Amino acid sequence: MARACIDGWNLSLAKGSGIATYARNLATALSQNGVEIEILHGPAGPQTSNPLLKEISLSDARKTARKAGLTRAASTILSRFGRTARSVEESGLIVGRDDMPPAQRHWAACDIFSTANRAHTLYGTFTPLTFETSSDGRRGPHAMHWTTPLPIYARRSANIYTVHDIIPLKLPHSTLDHKQRYYELMKSIVQRADLLLSVSETTRTDLIQLLGADENRVITTYQAIATPERQSSDDDVANDLQTLHGLGFKDYFLFFGAVEPKKNVSRLIQAYLQSRVSTPLVIVAGRDWLAQEDLALLAHASASDSGVRRFDYLPAPLLKNLIQGAKATLFPSLYEGFGLPILESMTAGTAVMTSNVSATAEIAGDAALIVDPRSLDDMRTAIIALDTDDDLRKSLETAGRLRAGTFSIDAYKQRLKGAYGALGL
Repeated sequence: MARACIDGWNLSLAKGSGIATYARNLATALSQNGVEIEILHGPAGPQTSNPLLKEISLSDARKTARKAGLTRAASTILSRFGRTARSVEESGLIVGRDDMPPAQRHWAACDIFSTANRAHTLYGTFTPLTFETSSDGRRGPHAMHWTTPLPIYARRSANIYTVHDIIPLKLPHSTLDHKQRYYELMKSIVQRADLLLSVSETTRTDLIQLLGADENRVITTYQAIATPERQSSDDDVANDLQTLHGLGFKDYFLFFGAVEPKKNVSRLIQAYLQSRVSTPLVIVAGRDWLAQEDLALLAHASASDSGVRRFDYLPAPLLKNLIQGAKATLFPSLYEGFGLPILESMTAGTAVMTSNVSATAEIAGDAALIVDPRSLDDMRTAIIALDTDDDLRKSLETAGRLRAGTFSIDAYKQRLKGAYGALGL
């Protein structure tokens, strides 16, 4: 049986991320394809021989080792010579995180993700990783699947890197990444990877055109979201929305995601205000960066009687209810490598407005209301149409559910099977 190890860098984040969602769905799909799943952790603190403390470290809330200056510098310098991942046995005595995907084996290498990133930033080096033979004679995995580009590679394993986008190069004004270092990181990954997986044809094209990737080694698998076995009824969702948030079912617009330049939040708010609709606009934004203008407008609008309401980070079940209960999801991003909110909304049976650029148009197809994300008039007109035209909204809901089937777990499994098969796995 093939064995694949998935990095746990984003899986360990307290509030999750789109890449953490990707990693969970990747593990689910690979497992259903008969691949044995393993996870690489980078726990804080020094390695210990105590098996109980090893296991505890995998779910520890402290994610970064607090090293003294010399110790930190030494670990960074030595990172280029390699790190070792050691098997961690599960005793069943520790209550771990319930959002961690099931795995047949866990590996740990202390603070490897942060250390490797520092080493690449300072010295431009990659960190080689060796999997230590475990007590039961098990060697490292057949494939090491990095769910995001990291300056690490596994020895004696096929290295697969998923690339979600190359936003620092496509929209350099929207990130604080050191562009030359990022370019060198991506060029190295393109050259080193046994296989590159892209989450859209948009990203695949970017990899080939901007980084010279070999088109034969870049496979588009798209993404998927796991559909719940039982979706909450509209009545239950309506009750929760009214009780928890004071919102009516299908009586508000929704944006969810980070507040950052590419998300186009300021224009969305301006277009909403210009539309003069009475339906509230709910913005769920738990993280932000480079977003002073967006945040200032959002704070002012949400503190007034404009109809704009801001929610901070919400747990997944509450966010799913908000998506299902929305009149429409408004996602006029300037650029995306995929656009997960589009798929999440369509799966929930919610109409979508999104952009006519990058992967958003690719993922939405003909099942969303498409706008020019730089045009306030386009967005304003679309918001009014979604607010007043019940037939339009119902047709988008129906088309969206059908479109979401293109990105089902079953379809995703087949794409992954083909990609792993290209490596003989």
